[in-house]
Amino acid sequence: MTSTLVESEEQVSSSLKTPGIILAQRRAELGLSKEVVANRLHLRVKVVELLEADDYENMPEMVFVRGYIRAYANLLDLSGDEVMALFNDYVGQGENADRAEGVLWQNKKQHVSKATWFRWLTLLLLFISIIAASLWWHNNSMRSVAVSQQEIIKKSEEPVSTTKVLVPGMDKLKKATQLAENKAIKKGTK
Repeated sequence: MTSTLVESEEQVSSSLKTPGIILAQRRAELGLSKEVVANRLHLRVKVVELLEADDYENMPEMVFVRGYIRAYANLLDLSGDEVMALFNDYVGQGENADRAEGVLWQNKKQHVSKATWFRWLTLLLLFISIIAASLWWHNNSMRSVAVSQQEIIKKSEEPVSTTKVLVPGMDKLKKATQLAENKAIKKGTK
């Protein structure tokens, strides 16, 4: 009779044990804090608290919850399959995994609308930058044209200088030209 009573108490206690309770008890046995578990699993402390409270409504999609529970069980050296079986019994196999996202995560539609708004703002800033750069370039090019026109006018008003340009061998050419002219003059006088 005692063994039947113990077995029925184990069945009742096992039916009352949820994945969150088992994870919380094991964490306490190992002397780990929620912060340590959260750091090792790369999760926020709030997610660990929600897992231990079996509050799956305020968590992301079920596929993530299942992964969190399996990783948490493995961290605590529990059988991931046994904890997952408890989890499946607790939430039911037929639960829709694509339910609305909870309090901690943004809705996908909100995320898409914010991304669209950010893209339009970026394009607008790019367009304004291109217009500003082209106006600056046009303004500077007009200034350089005006300056170059003024320089041309100033140079045309300056008198032309008559400086001698020295060319190598020019002296020999001049002497040869003068000798040829002198010979031609002498021939003409004879």
